[in-house]
Amino acid sequence: MPGPMKVPMQKVFNTQLSNMVPMLTDGAGKVASYISFDPSSTTTAYFGGVALFPEWSAMLSLFNEVKLKQFEISLCRSYLDETKGDNFYPLAYASVASGILGAPTSYAGVADNGDAQMWSIMTDHSGKNRFHSVKARQLAWATVTTPNPGSTNGIAAGCPGSIIFYGSGLPASVNIGYVRIRGLYSFRSRV
Repeated sequence: MPGPMKVPMQKVFNTQLSNMVPMLTDGAGKVASYISFDPSSTTTAYFGGVALFPEWSAMLSLFNEVKLKQFEISLCRSYLDETKGDNFYPLAYASVASGILGAPTSYAGVADNGDAQMWSIMTDHSGKNRFHSVKARQLAWATVTTPNPGSTNGIAAGCPGSIIFYGSGLPASVNIGYVRIRGLYSFRSRV
């Protein structure tokens, strides 16, 4: 006769959530926005104003706690009109590790970050997508109902941070590209 079943107390489930969203300019030809690492968030109007990860509601019904392991984006341009000889400014982007969310107001606001990158979106003829990845540092667990609570006992918890974007002098009110978003999250404590 077999003995009692032994189940580990803390089983961790790692999964990747993903989405594809448009990158839109406003009426002034500007992108000034961010994409949050918080899996429960909604993107800003610059990225279609949609749920970051549509499958998030399913995760809410399965688990109690979450934390970020890795977050990455791939940028792909869609604007092809390079024949006019127009000069367009680049798109700048960087990751911000804090839980404070907000759009940058200038190129300098992005360049001030250690992993800032710039992409000449209208004149890049390489045919390659741009890629940006952030691995999370040691984070405390957060409840799935508040994935970005700030800090717990002085330690960042859950899914803090974002990738910020800034570009001006771009074509006005158009879709200039697409962003593939992928987040690798750890979950535990089954509901």
